[in-house]
Amino acid sequence: MVTLVDGIAGVDNTGKEVTKLSVHALSSAFWFLRKGEITKANIISKFKLDAEAQSQLDKIVTFYQGLSADEQSEFRDRFESSGILLETGLITKTQFISLLGI
Repeated sequence: MVTLVDGIAGVDNTGKEVTKLSVHALSSAFWFLRKGEITKANIISKFKLDAEAQSQLDKIVTFYQGLSADEQSEFRDRFESSGILLETGLITKTQFISLLGI
């Protein structure tokens, strides 16, 4: 199974390349989710997320939806910025998760 973090990084925990998930597209999806224009089910379908990735998405969405509008904006910026660092190999998966503060 491939986690969301693996997809953003482009590699699994064994170092094997996996289908890449665009952090820009995921960040955009969170924005539209916040606006109520797409649903979590839309995200799962469009990104073809497996059960493990869906579980991670559930955790992120639950956290995200519990934030104020300002905090959601901050989180989306944090998600995208740390995701860019992860997908370019400048930080580790552990650092990415830590930077999200979830």
